[in-house]
Amino acid sequence: LTMFTNCLLPNISPEGLMSSGLLGCLSSNHTMAATTGRAHAISLVALLFSAATTGFAYLSSVYSEALKNELGLSQDNIDTISMFVGAAGFLGVVPGRIADVLGSRRAIAFGGLLQSLSYSGQYVVARKMFEAVRPLYALCFLNFVSWVGVATTAAASFAALSRLYAGHQGLVVGVGKCWVGLIGALATQGYRGFAPSTSDATDIDFILVLAAVALAHTWLAALALRPA
Repeated sequence: LTMFTNCLLPNISPEGLMSSGLLGCLSSNHTMAATTGRAHAISLVALLFSAATTGFAYLSSVYSEALKNELGLSQDNIDTISMFVGAAGFLGVVPGRIADVLGSRRAIAFGGLLQSLSYSGQYVVARKMFEAVRPLYALCFLNFVSWVGVATTAAASFAALSRLYAGHQGLVVGVGKCWVGLIGALATQGYRGFAPSTSDATDIDFILVLAAVALAHTWLAALALRPA
């Protein structure tokens, strides 16, 4: 072994070779750990990015008054829509199952698509593009679709966060929930900064903004997410 080592690496002793191998192993492990840490950081940002869209569910108060004025709805009608969505929460096992079957990346993309379609549909109803549509029933249905999208995105995002940071689930989920709570206020204030509430039309346009942002956030997050 010594002769073989001296022929190939005449300037390195067997002890040096062992030391070099150990250092190489440590260097490899360090590189692998750095790569894993970078992937985890990217996935964390992507998951928080997708989870942010679930905060849009709290923003209906921004345009609810405009819906009443434009569609002739009463406050009781608005409450009915809200209660319909809340009651749908009893079916929470369905979005959870969807997330399990599709996996994090596809479930986030699917949830974002449902959210975007729902907001787009609400915009169409609010703009009276189809007069034959009964606004109350249509908004109840579309908000249910939105809830399925929000719940699917939330289930996939927070389940992935828990798997990604095993042993720190409470911390990362807590950070995620705080972010979801803040994004509603940030989105509203950001929109108001660019488009002050001067008319019902301006408020209704906010629904279309939500449709675009929900799709962009979830699909970009799904593309960047490292876990399947």
